Amino acid sequence: MRLLKRISLFLLLIVVGTNQLQAAHLMGGEITWTCQGNGSFVFHMKLYRDCNGQVGPANAVLDVFNHPTLTSIAMNLVSQTDISPQCNVLGPQITCATAVNTPGAVEEFVYQSAAITIAGTPTAAGWIFAFQNCCRNNVISNLFNPSAFGFTLRAIMFPYNSLNTGTCYDNSPEFLEGPKTITCTGYPYTYNHNASDVELDSLAYSWTQPLDAYINLPPAAFNPGLIPFVVPFSFNSPLPGPTLNPNNVAAVLNPFTGSISYTSFTSGNYVSCIKVEAWRCGQKIAEIYRDIQVVLLPCGTNLPPSVVPPFQSNTIFQDTVYAGTLVNFTLSATDLGLLPNGQPQTITINASGQDFGAGFINAAIGCVNPPCATLNAPPPVSGPFNVSTNFNWQTDCNHINFSNQCYVPSSTHNFVFQTKDDICPAPAQTFATVSITVLALPLVLSPILHCVAVGVSGAITLKWEQPIDAAGSFDSYHIYSSTNLAGPYVHVDSIFNYNQLTYTDATANGNAGPVYYFIKTRSGCGGMYFSNATDTLGSIFLTVVNSGNLAAILNWNNISNPAPATQYPFFRIYREYPAATWTLISSLQALTYIDSLSICNSQVNYVVQIGDSMGCISVSNVAGALFQDPIVPAIPLLDSVSVSSTNTALIGWNASTSNDVIGYVVYQNINGIWTAIDTVWGIGNTFYENLISNCGVQSEYYVVAAFDSCGNISVFSAVQNSIFLTIQLNICDATTLLEWNAFINMPGGVGGYSIYVSDNAGPFLLAGTAPAGDSSFVHTGLNQFHTYCYYVVANNTSNTITASSEQVCLFANVPQQPIFNYLRVASVAGSKIVNLKAYVDIAADVSRYDILRSDSLMGTYVLIGTRPTNPPNSLLLFTDVTPRADKQSYYYKMIAIDSCGQNGFVSNIAHTIYLQASGNNELTNTLNWNDYDQWSGGVSHYNIYRTIDGIADPVPINTVPFTNAFNNIYVDDVSQYIQYIGKFGYQIEGVEGAGNIYAFADTSYSNYVEVIQKPLVYVPNAFSPNDNGLNDLFSPSIGFIDIVAYRFTIFDRWGEVMFQTSDSTQGWNGRYNEHKCEPGVYVWAMTFKSASGQYIDRKGVVTLLR
Repeated sequence: MRLLKRISLFLLLIVVGTNQLQAAHLMGGEITWTCQGNGSFVFHMKLYRDCNGQVGPANAVLDVFNHPTLTSIAMNLVSQTDISPQCNVLGPQITCATAVNTPGAVEEFVYQSAAITIAGTPTAAGWIFAFQNCCRNNVISNLFNPSAFGFTLRAIMFPYNSLNTGTCYDNSPEFLEGPKTITCTGYPYTYNHNASDVELDSLAYSWTQPLDAYINLPPAAFNPGLIPFVVPFSFNSPLPGPTLNPNNVAAVLNPFTGSISYTSFTSGNYVSCIKVEAWRCGQKIAEIYRDIQVVLLPCGTNLPPSVVPPFQSNTIFQDTVYAGTLVNFTLSATDLGLLPNGQPQTITINASGQDFGAGFINAAIGCVNPPCATLNAPPPVSGPFNVSTNFNWQTDCNHINFSNQCYVPSSTHNFVFQTKDDICPAPAQTFATVSITVLALPLVLSPILHCVAVGVSGAITLKWEQPIDAAGSFDSYHIYSSTNLAGPYVHVDSIFNYNQLTYTDATANGNAGPVYYFIKTRSGCGGMYFSNATDTLGSIFLTVVNSGNLAAILNWNNISNPAPATQYPFFRIYREYPAATWTLISSLQALTYIDSLSICNSQVNYVVQIGDSMGCISVSNVAGALFQDPIVPAIPLLDSVSVSSTNTALIGWNASTSNDVIGYVVYQNINGIWTAIDTVWGIGNTFYENLISNCGVQSEYYVVAAFDSCGNISVFSAVQNSIFLTIQLNICDATTLLEWNAFINMPGGVGGYSIYVSDNAGPFLLAGTAPAGDSSFVHTGLNQFHTYCYYVVANNTSNTITASSEQVCLFANVPQQPIFNYLRVASVAGSKIVNLKAYVDIAADVSRYDILRSDSLMGTYVLIGTRPTNPPNSLLLFTDVTPRADKQSYYYKMIAIDSCGQNGFVSNIAHTIYLQASGNNELTNTLNWNDYDQWSGGVSHYNIYRTIDGIADPVPINTVPFTNAFNNIYVDDVSQYIQYIGKFGYQIEGVEGAGNIYAFADTSYSNYVEVIQKPLVYVPNAFSPNDNGLNDLFSPSIGFIDIVAYRFTIFDRWGEVMFQTSDSTQGWNGRYNEHKCEPGVYVWAMTFKSASGQYIDRKGVVTLLR
């Protein structure tokens, strides 16, 4: 692939022209450009030729990549110079004239284009200006197969703020130092290509990749390949390092000054490529490259001249100064070395830098931005052993890169001093880079505005705090204003007096609205840098609105939001009334204020002020209005109309909100006409009692009107009425029905009514409430022969206002309710019988008792019967014949029905005992029953009664204490009764505990329940009737069977009966007719009857053993 590439490149170069073939053995070069005064560009290219190769071409072509129309720029040769190292005439010389296979002879070819205009804006990747050539020298030490690769020189122009390059706004950097192509090994060496930029753009140095020749020509993409380095070299470590010789010191490139330092004891030819980037306002604007081959020769033990650093006690080559500082130092070089003939070596100082004046002696001309630096003596300065020159440079603001787009606080200027001896063939040399950073004069911050004051005419006066100007770089204050906080802002004026701290804008018209201001300071080098405004303040614009009710509504803005930190917290409100008399009326933090006035017809003006700790005051415009008082007072708010205990009307209202009110007129609606009944004097007197009221027999309606000192009377208040209460007794319900008229127009609305009652002249207590929409209430539970008095109170929704009715009384002759109604017991007397016993109050007015039953405590109770009272007998009995007491338990209660047929006293609830039982395989019976409920004395215990085969035991088999578990469980062991048929019956007796409040002690029985135990039968499968007393008889073991129907039979295998009995105690002895039966298998059959009356047959086999 490499061979094919070279063939293609060769063919391409033939097509382009033979002039580019003649430059074989190139050592490097660079491309730069300069701007002409007419906006056009001139491009420059330098080629460095190894004089052992062919002569450079007479013309060249730059290829232009990424431009939409321009693809090439023609260049002509303008100079050809031998730049080989020069030494003492007594030694061997290296020149292009004598170079025959002698390394180090170098010739510089300089090419230049005609002026050209390049319109457009570069792409983000930039416009690339490139030149290519084949081939590199085959003696290069740090590249792999160097002769197989060509050259690509390039420079890149980048976009800047989207400007069109047709104006040629930028010169590229350029290298002021020529390349040093031959250097001696064996000592520390420092060199600087010394790039400069006439616009003082910031420069950054870095190693970069040398490029191979490219295949594609524009408009194709720029595609040169990378040239591989030999290990351990790389593009950013191109010179010999300690890997090749432990005494070597790897090359270090200072990215800010461009200084390159290294020590090499390894000779050879080495390629490096330096990139210089130009930056302006944070944007990269240009890149130039120098691709160069350097020859390191062993020159013996000759050392280069030593140069003493000029700064900080002769320790460093860098200094930083403010513009305006005079920089002066002496730079000296010392070399005590001798020539081969024993004579002293000649030391020479040369210098380069764009800030040197013409001939190094003229401070006024010759440099980019005068004043220029000078040297005394001017270079070249030569002499034996020690030579020196004095550097002098008066810095000023011209040495800072001024820009309208950004602030540049400093610029670094490099001065490169070359000191060399004259030893042959390659003089030893030292490059000292003196870097002087010139700092722009410190900027003066924009002042802090503190106060904005509006004058009577609308002129606005600003007051600000003087900013610090330690370096004296102040130029001017610039004031900007707008009638809108968001802008746009216009320049109002400039003030060039640093000590002037106030300004009046006579054309501001601050009476028409707020005007906003900020101030910028212009300072720094040249007085051309604007500091950002610290804040924006607006004038206080005050508006005054006549509300129409003698209230002035003031609104204004603060000078900023948030308020300045130095501003006092309170605004001061001044009022002008009467004319020319200003009075402080309030001090507050809000931005609004309502001033209540008491005047008849006058202009009232206002102004708002707020102070600042700086000592100034921000003042609003003067604003006001004409205020007149033809308006009637505010309508008073009628609070309530109540009825006193003596049936007089009590009227209350809120004081009028009009300050000029002097009294009130009270009106009553009499026969449909609003009639003034009295006058109450004084704005604060808000209560009236109508002593001739008839509100004890009817509801009365009232309104109130306020009048002021001018005789203006307000509109009537909302109508309110007294509450008139009526009552009606219902003797059968023992209730009182209360009815009243609704209260109207209560402030906040009626939230509800409270009903109060007094029993037999006792204190009035709350009997209940009624919602706002209801005007009736029923008082229940009246006591017979008691006197009740009532009144009703209307409450507003917030319970802050009340209105009371008159008091009304009645005598309650109602039925006497029972004092007690106690259901003593409910006891099960059969599967469908439950007996109830109750203790009732025979003194009460009760006509009957209703008996109710339910399946559950909280279930529905159903009427099952009634019982009339039977005075003087207080015992009441009832038998319920409709339940299924053998299936569940029941709940009973009684309700007393009074003489009015109304439900009265409800008894306690009686809960019957429901018993369940089951037989178990382990010869036990399990009993389960619920607790008896609601005895006054509670349950003491439960007695358990049992019957066996129908025979009852009168003595309880056990007593179970009450545990309040609701469900009770008892297990009865009946294993000792297996000889019985197996029919067991049970009943539970609940016994009341002590403490019955009526001194009763009752018992309650559960239902009766039977349990059948299963028959028990066990038949062995073998026996041995050999008369040894062991297992001689064969008989079944039985239990819980009816032996009356018992029969047991033995058969042989032919079906003949061997043995038969009806006695459950007899067994077979293995004989038949007193003869022993043969051993073998026999069949047995058994018949019996269970406790449930069922006949049961069993069969099986048994083995007879002998």
